[in-house]
Amino acid sequence: MMPNLEKEMIAFRYAILAELASGKDVLEIGAGAALGNRTLVTKVRSLYSFDLNLTNVANARKHAPGIFGLADAQSLPFADHSFDVVAAFEMIYYVPDQDSMLAEIKRVLRPGGTAVLVMANPERPGFHPSPYSTKYHTAQSVTRALESVGFVTEVSAAFPLNYSVVARTFRLASRLAVMFNLVPKTLNGRGRLKKLVYGELSPYDGFDESDPGGSIASLHRVPQDTPCKGYSVLYAFGRSSD
Repeated sequence: MMPNLEKEMIAFRYAILAELASGKDVLEIGAGAALGNRTLVTKVRSLYSFDLNLTNVANARKHAPGIFGLADAQSLPFADHSFDVVAAFEMIYYVPDQDSMLAEIKRVLRPGGTAVLVMANPERPGFHPSPYSTKYHTAQSVTRALESVGFVTEVSAAFPLNYSVVARTFRLASRLAVMFNLVPKTLNGRGRLKKLVYGELSPYDGFDESDPGGSIASLHRVPQDTPCKGYSVLYAFGRSSD
């Protein structure tokens, strides 16, 4: 179950990936439920969806096409230069050794290949981290991390914040909840909080080309000399030159 805004965010990230990866060999790590696979398989040459959690892989196989398997993002089970595109959506901040993960992505990419990372923006007002996270990157820090392993990097942002009185009130409440350690620790508790903030939740097992979500949002290039506070989501693109 998830709010409509979150569905739109998921649809948009997979629309971006489908356009970037058309006709190419693609790996998604931390793929979870493989929510974008029904569209991706119609666009790409090959699609590998890997996750560290066996339950996620088993559930994804029930509804999504593609090739599935288990993998630790810090030690990928693929030969050098196996893919044209590697995607990691909303998962890097759960990885203990993020530098090793980025180095592994660089290793399995072909020359000219692209890494695509989608992340929550920790600089936005009202941000509260997952209790299971290890580290959240800002636009500036993810640029440095990608460049340190040899990527040429560009960072954009999507989904501008709503500045209505109601939205600002909820962001203030989120900041206070983080300050006083009141954010729910369980998934059910966080789900109830999402329902309060975003509205009614509904089931979701992925999208296809009939879903309009991919055309609603847009990317905005993030300047490297100022904090990025006006957007919810960061998109980092790393190009491998060797």
